[in-house]
Formats: sequence, C-alpha cells, structure tokens
Amino acid sequence: EPEKRSAHPLQSTAYTAWLGVNLKVEFACDMKREEIHSFGVSLATGQCVERFYDRITQHRMTPKLPPNIHTAKNALTLNKAATIAEQTLERKLKTYDYAWAAAAAARLDEELVTLHHYYEPLLASIDEEQRTLITEQFQRRQDEIRWQYEPRVSVSAINCGIFYLEGIG
Repeated sequence: EPEKRSAHPLQSTAYTAWLGVNLKVEFACDMKREEIHSFGVSLATGQCVERFYDRITQHRMTPKLPPNIHTAKNALTLNKAATIAEQTLERKLKTYDYAWAAAAAARLDEELVTLHHYYEPLLASIDEEQRTLITEQFQRRQDEIRWQYEPRVSVSAINCGIFYLEGIG
C-alpha cells in the first residue's frame, strides 16, 4: 500500500509485477537436510532477488491496487521468470560443498559389499528352484539400499505469487 502523499490526484505511480517463489531444496541420502529459498523476479526487468519473502513482509499489502497506482508493462512471461529463479538457485547450489554426497556414496558401497558377502555364498549353496526367489530378493534389497543411501538433491516449489510493488530490489 502506498504511503499517503500530497501528490496531485491525477498523478499515478507505477508498480512493478514480481513473481515471488518459495522453493524447498532437499539434500537426501541415509540422512536428510532441507533448506527454504525465496526468490523474487521482476517481470519488468528480469532482476532476481534472494530472500524475497523477507523483503515483502516489510511492506503493507492490500489485495487490490490502491488509487493513483498503475502497473508497469511486463517484459517477461511467468515461465521466463520462473526459469530465472531456477537458474539462480542452480548457480547457488553449485557453490555448495558436496562432501556429504561422497560420504553417502562410500556408505552405499560398504552396504552393497556387505549385502554381496551375505547373498553370494547363499546363492552358490541352494538349488535352482530357490535361486530365482533368492536372486529376486537380493535385487530388491540392493534397490532398497541404493534408494536409501544414494545421494540426491531435489527442488520443489512450496508456493508462488504475483506481487505489485514499488521500489524493491
């Protein structure tokens, strides 16, 4: 909401549309860590700012545009703005230390070796009829261990919105 001004009643202030996106980043293996990232992308300029949520909570908001306010023309589509936010997050994530992933991969290898030590003698000592069942069980167990230990990073959108703002950035 604009500050009360003594401006001429016919004078109009331009507000810029911003795409605000809150993203959850999940770093998972046999352990898990999550981070929340908030980005705002100006639909007029393409400028991307981090901690957007913190910035907009400093403004008083209204559900509709106040009098003597108009919206600036958008130069970007919502898809392009979302891509800018995604690329900004991707650049940020590339600077992180991924030693946790290497450690998880090492734990995965240890678990698979232990599993092989258990199943290989078992498979060698049983008849053909049971071998198919035990082989299927062995494969399922390997898949479960890979799912549990394999390091992965996933990003999901929590929420997003369009905000018309004056002077953020």
